[in-house]
Amino acid sequence: MRRTVWTTVTLLLLLAATTVAAAQEAKLDGLTGFKTKAELDDLAAKFHSGDLKSAQFLFARSRGPYQVGIKHVVPGQHFGEMHKTVDEFFLIVSGTGNVTVGGELTEAKARPLDPNEVRGVSIVGGKTVKVAQGDVISVPRGTPHRMDLAEGELVCVAIMMFGAPPAPAAQLSLGDLPEGVRNRVLAEKGAKIESMKKTSAGYGIELVTAGGKEKSFNIDPNGKVLAMETEVDMASLSPAVQAGIKAAVQKAGARLVKIDAVDLLDSLHYYDADVVLPDGKKTELRVGLDGGPVKLPNANNGQ
Repeated sequence: MRRTVWTTVTLLLLLAATTVAAAQEAKLDGLTGFKTKAELDDLAAKFHSGDLKSAQFLFARSRGPYQVGIKHVVPGQHFGEMHKTVDEFFLIVSGTGNVTVGGELTEAKARPLDPNEVRGVSIVGGKTVKVAQGDVISVPRGTPHRMDLAEGELVCVAIMMFGAPPAPAAQLSLGDLPEGVRNRVLAEKGAKIESMKKTSAGYGIELVTAGGKEKSFNIDPNGKVLAMETEVDMASLSPAVQAGIKAAVQKAGARLVKIDAVDLLDSLHYYDADVVLPDGKKTELRVGLDGGPVKLPNANNGQ
């Protein structure tokens, strides 16, 4: 009888352990798991060969506290940038390049629809280091940084740690706007206003024009437009830009969704082609006014 009791207890304990293990396994989500060096090397090789075109998530969950991805960096691809609510860590998987951390962004402007993301043409000051495979870079929130590749390419794992999301900006009415801002909004004759919010740089406006096109811009309190994105038709573009967009879309094997004309920093103008890649991911293909890749000014790092 005692043996039977102990056998029964043992079976119950084993069953309980199995149930707990199964429950724990069921709780695993996109932030849990393993990625081997071989897997990372394989992704790096696909980036270098062109088989992969866009950044890939390694570990991510909707509204998770962090996410881990792997991305490919090539010359002329990056602005100087600064994230107000995100800490970043980078592990170089392959390739080499110069990375600048710290200093000050030149001609810094908040992105039109996300005031917590700030971009600039270059960085003055800060520390620039040539990085290679195995190097790690830490970028606390609020720190300007830039991957500045004059030549070559690199692949890096990026870890993004999210801070508490900022409180949603209160929706404004026309009566809440300074006179200069209000006059600029009213100048959009026949437009339907979708959103008006206060931003760190001034005011963010989203609307649909009388012609049915999406348009968004950031305006300073005096009514000066700091950044603007306007949906445009392919037929309205110059032959060179049309050819450049079509070539970029074809090279990526993507499906074109829409095209935005982008005006930033008073002097930087280009086109963003919103596309869907073969794997279903959405991205933007950037084309300059001449139909070629966007050429960013060289960074002056004050070294």
